[in-house]
Amino acid sequence: MSTHLIAFFTLREALRRRVVLAAALLTFGYLVLYGVGVWFGYRDLQNTPGGPPGLTEGVVNLMLVGGLWSLNFIASVLAVFLSVGALSGEVDQGTLHAIAARPVRRSEIVLGKFVGFTLMLAVFIGVSASLMILVVAVITGQVVGASWSGPFLMLLASMLLIGLALAGSSRLSPLPNGVIVFTLYATALIGGVIEQIGDVLESAVMFNLGVFSSVLVPTRAIWDMASAQLATGGFAGELSAGPFGASNPPSGWMLLIAGLHLALALGFAVHSFSRRDF
Repeated sequence: MSTHLIAFFTLREALRRRVVLAAALLTFGYLVLYGVGVWFGYRDLQNTPGGPPGLTEGVVNLMLVGGLWSLNFIASVLAVFLSVGALSGEVDQGTLHAIAARPVRRSEIVLGKFVGFTLMLAVFIGVSASLMILVVAVITGQVVGASWSGPFLMLLASMLLIGLALAGSSRLSPLPNGVIVFTLYATALIGGVIEQIGDVLESAVMFNLGVFSSVLVPTRAIWDMASAQLATGGFAGELSAGPFGASNPPSGWMLLIAGLHLALALGFAVHSFSRRDF
């Protein structure tokens, strides 16, 4: 049994449990609500007289980045929920006993799970982000530059969380594993805010703490790279405020760090699960 068959069974099991269906329905409701908000917001913006040049484009940027930020959060939560019990949960239930007893490498089980979850998140993010970008384009008549690169970076952030969850699931039960992965994800989010505050206050300690959290868990930094590419309007600096972006976007080296994190997480998951007795 090869990796692609494990990935296929992973997809089928997720569909059987209707996890993807539930996420799709909730996301559809969110997109409808988002579209209504964009329509009213853009209408009021058009009815506002005057304003500096680039105001409309900047606000459209802000609305799209805000929507994609929420979608990125949904995808991250879905990535953790899907994979947090992928190994240990099925071991406890006895699901993997029949598979592991056959001449199949445990590395194929781990990598198959990873590929299956990644494909699910790729479809989810690709479809949802495309619909969101389309909603903004139809309502406002503007297609934000470089917006199509955002979903790829969002998928990379979700892949990092899947890798972390699989690494923990190779040894831990779903509950403590979920707590650890969510704590790491929250650390990255809070670290990004600390970095922004440190930059505004010119505090080297706070800024370096934020950078350290990004290196430790680069999910927030990957999102900052996506939001920086979207900040093309006259008021793009507004994206630096709040959770939607960063005043100092990460360099391309962060992609290398993220790739290293993912490789280490998957390597640990394979090594640990291969030596687990069950």
